[in-house]
Amino acid sequence: MGSGQPTQHTHPEPATGCLNPAAFGKMVSMNDTKLIEALSNASSLELFELSRIIDRLLADPRRIVAIRNQLNLGKTVQFMDWRTGQMRTGKVVAIKDAQVTVHEEASRMQWKLSYAAIDPGERSE
Repeated sequence: MGSGQPTQHTHPEPATGCLNPAAFGKMVSMNDTKLIEALSNASSLELFELSRIIDRLLADPRRIVAIRNQLNLGKTVQFMDWRTGQMRTGKVVAIKDAQVTVHEEASRMQWKLSYAAIDPGERSE
């Protein structure tokens, strides 16, 4: 069976004060052309610092617990296919500390995913 498990990147701490979060505007959509243009014009150091900020936010235990609390075995969820950027649908088959395993019926693949890649949807299932 295939695995959709993305790799985690480890970076040294970035210099502070390089990134101006206000310059990137409000994120409405990942297809927001102004956001993409702002990111394209950012320096490599600014992008590096932004990636570190995002990594820290995604690793926040409160975020993980909030998603885990909405999951149960057999629940249908949507998840991001990191290879294509497309959302897929599957059923939760395992819940671990750092990842959740989802079975996608369409491809018959098991995906080991970060909690950040999961959209748990409605609480009532």
